[in-house]
Amino acid sequence: MEYLTKLPSQDSRNFSSMSGDQKLQTRFSVLIPTEDTAPASHQVIATSSGNVLLRFLYKKFTELSEKKKNEQAEESLKRNSEHLDIEADEQRKVTKTE
Repeated sequence: MEYLTKLPSQDSRNFSSMSGDQKLQTRFSVLIPTEDTAPASHQVIATSSGNVLLRFLYKKFTELSEKKKNEQAEESLKRNSEHLDIEADEQRKVTKTE
C-alpha cells in the first residue's frame, strides 16, 4: 500500500479502499450462439500475406496518380479548346477582311 502514498491525488480517500491483499475476482461473460456461425460452403476465407500499411499506401498512391493524370488530361483538353477557339477567331477575321 505504501506505493500509493507517492501518487498525486486531490483526495486521500481515493486509494483508501484498496488493499494489496485483495484479488480481483471477475466472471467473464460467455456468449453462446443461437444460430450456426460456420461460413457457407462456397465461402473461402483467405488472408493476404502483404503488409497492410504498404497496401494502404500503394492504394493512396494509385488514387492520387490517377487523379493527377485526369487533371492533366482535362487541362490539356482545355488548352486545346482554347487554342482552337483562337484559331477560329483568326479565321473569322481573315474571312471578314476578304
